[in-house]
Amino acid sequence: MKKTVPFAEPSDFRVYCSEKDALMLFGRKKYFGLLAALVLLTLAYVLMSGPANNQAGKFDEGIFKFRRITLAPILIIGTYGSLIFLILKKPKSTCSEEKKK
Repeated sequence: MKKTVPFAEPSDFRVYCSEKDALMLFGRKKYFGLLAALVLLTLAYVLMSGPANNQAGKFDEGIFKFRRITLAPILIIGTYGSLIFLILKKPKSTCSEEKKK
């Protein structure tokens, strides 16, 4: 049995297969994808950071390492791109009635 729930305006309706689907904003796979993206972003920002320079007059060459200026920014841009794709991707219908049609 399909249930329609109003979304945004009365003329615009979403069709849900069950009560559980009506309560969830995203599907289970999207939530795991969002969690994985959060972990990757955290890892990328940790890679970009580094130890503090405690010596006032000495210049630290560590800020020019590959992991800080190349690897971490690529990981951040890629993760944000995948987040945008993941959020905008249209979900596949899982209703058993629609599969029969």
